Parts: sequence; C-alpha cells; structure tokens
Amino acid sequence: MKSKKTVAERVSEFGPTVRARLKEHFRQVGVAYPPAKMLLIGLKQE
Repeated sequence: MKSKKTVAERVSEFGPTVRARLKEHFRQVGVAYPPAKMLLIGLKQE
C-alpha cells in the first residue's frame, strides 16, 4: 500500500521531532545547529 502523503506533509509531521533529536546530538559534540552544510549518508544491508 502506497502512502498518499506528500514530502511536505511528512516534513511537517516528523520535522520537529527530528530537528530536536539532531539539535541534541549536535549540542553533545559541541557543534552549532543548524550547520551551514550537512551530509547525510544512508547505509543499507541487504
């Protein structure tokens, strides 16, 4: 079953929670949030 939600709807739904989680991780390592640049890498094991 495919979702009928848009990317914008998902960002609105999950954005605040994800931003809070990222902000805390950045704080723990002493890095400003939001960063000027950020690279996200996803790894998948099949």
